Amino acid sequence: MSSSRIVRRAALLCTVFAVSLTLSPLAPTGTAHADALKTSSPPTIDGAIGVGEWDLAEIEYDTGPRPCVNPGGWDLSGSKGRFLWDDSYIYGLIEGYPNTCGPGANPNGPMDAMNWEGYINANGWPAALFFDTTWGIAWPFPDLGATFSADRLVLEFIIPIALVIDNTGGCPGSPNCPQPYTFDPSGGDFFEYRIAVTDTDAAGGFDSNAETLGWIVEPPLSGYEHWRKLTFTEFVPECQIDDDCDDGFFCNGAETCDPPGLCVQSAQPCDDGVSCTTDTCNEDNDLCSNTADDAACDNGAYCDGAETCDAQTDCQSGTPPCVDGDECTTDDCDEPTDTCSYTAAPDTTPCDDGNECTSGDECLAGVCTGAGSTVAASCDWAIIGGNASRSVRVKTGTQSVIGGAVCMDTVALGYASTTNGDVVAMSASGIRGVRIGVNGEVAGDTVTGGSGVRGWPRGTLLPGLSVDEVAGGGTAVRTDGSGFGYDTTGTDARLTDCDSAQSNLDSAASDLDALPQTANLGEIRIRLGATHLIDTGAIGSPGALNVFDITRLRAGIGSTLQISGGGDPNTAVILRLSGKLVAKLRFSVQLVNGLTAENLLIYSKRKCEFGKDATGEGSVLSMSGKLGLTHGSTWSGTLLGAGRVKVGDRVVLTHVPFLGD
Repeated sequence: MSSSRIVRRAALLCTVFAVSLTLSPLAPTGTAHADALKTSSPPTIDGAIGVGEWDLAEIEYDTGPRPCVNPGGWDLSGSKGRFLWDDSYIYGLIEGYPNTCGPGANPNGPMDAMNWEGYINANGWPAALFFDTTWGIAWPFPDLGATFSADRLVLEFIIPIALVIDNTGGCPGSPNCPQPYTFDPSGGDFFEYRIAVTDTDAAGGFDSNAETLGWIVEPPLSGYEHWRKLTFTEFVPECQIDDDCDDGFFCNGAETCDPPGLCVQSAQPCDDGVSCTTDTCNEDNDLCSNTADDAACDNGAYCDGAETCDAQTDCQSGTPPCVDGDECTTDDCDEPTDTCSYTAAPDTTPCDDGNECTSGDECLAGVCTGAGSTVAASCDWAIIGGNASRSVRVKTGTQSVIGGAVCMDTVALGYASTTNGDVVAMSASGIRGVRIGVNGEVAGDTVTGGSGVRGWPRGTLLPGLSVDEVAGGGTAVRTDGSGFGYDTTGTDARLTDCDSAQSNLDSAASDLDALPQTANLGEIRIRLGATHLIDTGAIGSPGALNVFDITRLRAGIGSTLQISGGGDPNTAVILRLSGKLVAKLRFSVQLVNGLTAENLLIYSKRKCEFGKDATGEGSVLSMSGKLGLTHGSTWSGTLLGAGRVKVGDRVVLTHVPFLGD
């Protein structure tokens, strides 16, 4: 070593660094590194990476992975460095994320120490300033902020950028050694660094990448290899507004200008975030296409059904192919053979046959079977007239509304009256099995046992037709788009249903007569404007079927019959009258305390006739004489009459079947 070199080294020991300094005999040749950018917001040197404080810094990554040199040692893949500067300091952030190298657990334990070396080449001075420091978990230097653990190393440092060196003994007369000596980044001065890590455990050794961030392995430090050069540049904003960043392309997303002037690429516009769609972008037309692909959702299994792709909500589970929805079968799926098998569920397994008019539904030999109510026919028909021994007619007044199907021997539908269901007349002969008045309407099919259908008076066009008559033995399809029609051939299956319903009235009466009595209420007379209460809670059994015998019921003008369910919605009530039910003007039947229309039946062996403007709920069965709702009445239930059934003017009948027993 020459004397001038020794003198220069002695001079450098008197610099302003708070760490020991040495002189490099030759300036090492570094590998080019991304520039350090100038910042107006210096980071805090505390060993922690604060939000936003290093955002401007260029980052150089170790791309890894590398060959495992020392199995069981450390692999520093993923290490990275960031650098900033201002007029006073250089700021550095070094991050290392060591992983176990090679098979098996790492026996080395945590890293022991890190040695950080750097030098500044100032004004082309060939004998560069050199300094170093060692940092470990037990002795961090004041100018270093660090986090050090077995799986993460974070080192922040700060270096004064203006180094004024005392000229005593320093390169006198040399043009490359100005007095005083000042570091000048704008004049081409640069900084180089390298880092070494040590592990003092017996197993020893690191697998480090000396070519990326200057990592080398001790022992020993060999010469001046692996230096990394860092140059310094002013930050020049790329943009001021978003338009400055626009590259003119649609498919790579919109570019925005983010503070402090960096262009940022947004997400691709055609990525819908749905895993099972194929996303394509049309650059020519600035259009996206997101095509659902069921195959992307297929899990290869048979028994859970075929998965599908929903372009909005992603993959959807399939419907298991062997689930038949039948409560009376046990479903099995065999995945190896992609087959289904079904066995009958045990008898008496509870089920639902889907028929509201049955109860006590149970599986029997694999079929769900329920028992019908006593007047099961009330489920299908709003009005039933006639029985096996009597041919009768139903007649409506003007502007009445029947809320369901009608089953009768003959039907006369008055002016502007409607039925919200089929009209079935059993009459097999004649020209007026069904008569429909002016502006009458049938919201269903009109069927007869062979008799004709005619508008009334003569010349009145039938609903949906341009004629006033469909003769017996024929058919006609309505031309108004309703989908309904006329069948007078006597062969329609609904004739059989109507005939069964009429016959059911006789059997229903017999069954009702056989029911045990809950209480005998005798004759009930309700005076003008008065209210009479039948309280199931007091004289019956709430939640069960109650049969109250009444010899006769007479109700005055404006009177009310209240029937209580005793607070239980499962209460059913049958009023069994041996005599007439005659109610005057504005009579009302009110159901209270849980009793509902489908659980009330008024059964009379004689006629049942309600005066004008009556209101009420419940099905009414009359086995003799006339059953009638007169002018202006409103009722929810079913009218069942073995004799004549009459519905007056402006009556509204809402169909509610009796289900109570």
